[in-house]
Amino acid sequence: MAATDGGRCIRNAPYRFSFQFMTQSGNQNNNAFDGSPTTKLSKDFAATTDGTPPTEKDADHVSALGYVDLSVGEMTFSYELQVEVDNITSSTAPFTTILKGEPCLDSGVAQSGAATSIRLRASASTVNDTYNGATIEIVRGAGAGQVRTITAYVGSTTTATVDRAWATTSPTSTSVYIIHPRIASSHPTVGVPNVNVAQLLGETTALTVMTELYNGAIKDAVTTTPAPSTTTFTGSAALSATADFYNRCFVVFTTGDMQGLMRPVSDYSTAKLFTFDATDAWPTPGPGINDEFVIISYRA
Repeated sequence: MAATDGGRCIRNAPYRFSFQFMTQSGNQNNNAFDGSPTTKLSKDFAATTDGTPPTEKDADHVSALGYVDLSVGEMTFSYELQVEVDNITSSTAPFTTILKGEPCLDSGVAQSGAATSIRLRASASTVNDTYNGATIEIVRGAGAGQVRTITAYVGSTTTATVDRAWATTSPTSTSVYIIHPRIASSHPTVGVPNVNVAQLLGETTALTVMTELYNGAIKDAVTTTPAPSTTTFTGSAALSATADFYNRCFVVFTTGDMQGLMRPVSDYSTAKLFTFDATDAWPTPGPGINDEFVIISYRA
């Protein structure tokens, strides 16, 4: 069996699936329709209704293939659609198949589109921001193959704004879309979440330096007291006052005789004193006062 959209069952959009006619004994049946083929549809285990009769693909019946076209209305179901084709010929076996809609937040045929937006089907959610942060894919029609992230949604117009312009053709009323479930996070918005942190380990300075480390490096310089040596030196008051805060980070000098050299920090004190193992000692005579350095990379 084959189907529209490579076998993906997109609800609320026209859908075609094809099938091969088989005899009662299970062989391919190349005979033409005789009788009155019928299609029956049952949505979500509800009562069965009549559907569009199947169409034979070949006039010469060589392939023994037929197909059924389902309308938007027929493809509007919550869970599954049972399709039954019967009364084909006395020698052709009836068959039943079940279509299960691809899991999604919404899917269907767009009403229109613009450079950075798409207007979803009229029956999409009317609640603002419902689809924010979700991924929308154009499956068929204008703009097919493009994927974007929804950054804003206006329920009154069912218009979704996407994170960047459509690269090729913008969606139109021919575009079939699907909005994929959020997998990584259920956070309703996109962008950087707002986190209000006043202290880290009880210290306000630590929050600042943690941010600097996250961004890449902290710049500082060697101070006078106590005098620097090949295994110790002191940084400025701008550094963290939390003991061990820079342990397992790396110090790289950017000026002075130690310029370009890097060593791992073995211990850090509340007095802003850096200590290095003897095996990682700086060359004699060690860093000089006011030599500049950067602290980079927490080590796990």
